[in-house]
Amino acid sequence: MSLTALREVPVPAAQASLLDRVDRIVARDLSPLVQRIDREGQYPEAVLHQLGEAGAFAAHLSASGEGRGRLFDAVAAMARVGQDCLSTAFCMWCQDSFF
Repeated sequence: MSLTALREVPVPAAQASLLDRVDRIVARDLSPLVQRIDREGQYPEAVLHQLGEAGAFAAHLSASGEGRGRLFDAVAAMARVGQDCLSTAFCMWCQDSFF
């Protein structure tokens, strides 16, 4: 599925709040860093911490941590970040794989 097609997929209300938080972090904090991330290898540590605090790394887990959450929410959050910075989206995937 292309990014354009992904943007057109209806977002359930519960997921919208997570994606809204991710969108705000991307617009405010990640977008200004993308050139430095790509050209200078800057690690977006502060942005990754913010994404974690927003719940982007645990979206696929249940509240008990047993892995019965919404995998699509985690993938959608990564896709939103990846629209601006694939390197940061890959870091998100790495972080999610540790949970």
